Amino acid sequence: MSLVSRTVSELEVLAQEILEAGGIAKGFVADVSDLEQVCEIVAQVEDSMRPVDVLMNNAGVHNRFEPIWEIDSDQWWLDMTVNVRSVLNFCREVSRRMVERKDGRIINMIGGGFSGPSPNMSGYGASKTAVMRLTETFTTELTEHNVKV
Repeated sequence: MSLVSRTVSELEVLAQEILEAGGIAKGFVADVSDLEQVCEIVAQVEDSMRPVDVLMNNAGVHNRFEPIWEIDSDQWWLDMTVNVRSVLNFCREVSRRMVERKDGRIINMIGGGFSGPSPNMSGYGASKTAVMRLTETFTTELTEHNVKV
């Protein structure tokens, strides 16, 4: 199993738990909102391990719990950048390889942010709603290639 995080300590803990449970894990440090880093990670995974059969996008942040009139727009946009761009980056890079193989699975974790409005969580809610729509769109684009989303 390949793991990606921007935090080395989190990677080490999770990799150790997987190893102790009898699995195999390799960690990669990256900013998942950076396409170049994502492309490098996917290439390294496929070179050192094997093709990605299952992609699970689980990156997410919620930086501010404030009403919209008090929020810093840069912090708000950071939620969008991490929560949406990371999904787009990994789906883009991994799905092209899955389409070539005519096989693969993609799981995008959304959480409760898309199900309805939540006070003081506009950035998180907007980002998770965007991930839901991306997931629906990817599903329609990839179904004919035997890639399940």
